[in-house]
Amino acid sequence: MIRNRLVAFGVAILAYAGATACNENLQEGRAGCPALCPGQAVPVIDTTIDGLTGLAVDTTVAGYPAIGTAPELLVANGGDSLDVRGIIRFDSISFLFTPSTAGDTARPATTAYHPTLTLRLDSTTFRSGGAVNMTIQAYDVDTIGNDTAVAVLASLFRPDRFLGQAQFDSLSDSVRIALDSGRIAVHVRGDKRVRIGVRLSTTGRADIATATGGGIAPSFAYFPSTDTSGITAFVTVPRSLTPLTDSLLQGDLATYPLIVVGSSPRIAQRLDVGGMPARRVYLRFRLPSRIVDSSTVVRATLTLSVKGFGGFLPGDSLTIFPQSVIATSLITDPTKAAAFLASGSIVGIDTVRTSPDLADTVNIEFVNAVRRWSGHQTDSVTRAIVLRIANEGADPLVTSFFAAGPTVPQPQRPRIRIAYIRPPGFGLP
Repeated sequence: MIRNRLVAFGVAILAYAGATACNENLQEGRAGCPALCPGQAVPVIDTTIDGLTGLAVDTTVAGYPAIGTAPELLVANGGDSLDVRGIIRFDSISFLFTPSTAGDTARPATTAYHPTLTLRLDSTTFRSGGAVNMTIQAYDVDTIGNDTAVAVLASLFRPDRFLGQAQFDSLSDSVRIALDSGRIAVHVRGDKRVRIGVRLSTTGRADIATATGGGIAPSFAYFPSTDTSGITAFVTVPRSLTPLTDSLLQGDLATYPLIVVGSSPRIAQRLDVGGMPARRVYLRFRLPSRIVDSSTVVRATLTLSVKGFGGFLPGDSLTIFPQSVIATSLITDPTKAAAFLASGSIVGIDTVRTSPDLADTVNIEFVNAVRRWSGHQTDSVTRAIVLRIANEGADPLVTSFFAAGPTVPQPQRPRIRIAYIRPPGFGLP
């Protein structure tokens, strides 16, 4: 009986101590209270860090995507401010055919009857600044020597190389261009390849993307004989056979944009994302270890002030994809590090839409990236994110943000707002 009374008395003391602790309004001791008093609110600490101290690196990097790897092929005409053309290579056209006459054997084609180029248009990407008489023109851009140099290829878009043209409108999902049979026949009899450059000709500004992959890639077709009822047309999809020493680059050069005049602004105390050629923003953070590694971060927001836009038309908007960098600190070059990005299924960061009609700041919520960094030293995981646009390499729109330079006014510099919870203590407060 005495022993049971002592046990009951001890339990009562512990219960009284816990109740007393929960009723006390202690400031620092509250961190230990949630373990004993689960009903009491957990204090969340909110802090804002200026970009000058919170960002170790904030810069614009160029060269994305690699040539020929854009999701679509852009053709654009904006006068002196924008001129993007398309190069499409058909380096392995068929030329042996069997005439329909009984007993005939296969022979090489010597003519090209009804040659055509068919492009699949992505009407959802069409943008127009009051453009009319929209026409896609085709040119023979086959050449020897440096066959990827912009100056060389741009010079081939001239009257004596003209192959044909076709008009389209904003609702068109495809366009078929009848090509010059005489010029095509020269290639059929000769090098057995047809390389076509396309450009957009309008009386105003416009741009549209053409599909390049899957079953909707551009196609070149011709009949090897005038006997179109007995002979089937040859249909060829894009393929490049040069350079001979690089099979991967061959695949990329099957279709690629020729940027004669780009839309990206010059870099000067700003962070540019998008444009032609496309640019990305690389941001490496320098956040306190006591927050990232020793606390529970519940929110992390990067606020960027918009500096300016390039080439926007009424109703335009731009989707920005933030992604976490997965390169280690061994890769110190931001341009190279910005190529190693985690997919959204691994580190989810919400996309952001921006346009001239929206507010003058954008907020990037990157709490999932911060949680991934927790517990990993900076020499094993780069604490950085990259901003890129959705249709990178096939969208001429570009937007700019203020960088964290010392000459940039403090209200316009990037800033990081972090909300976190300190680790709970144990025992009585």
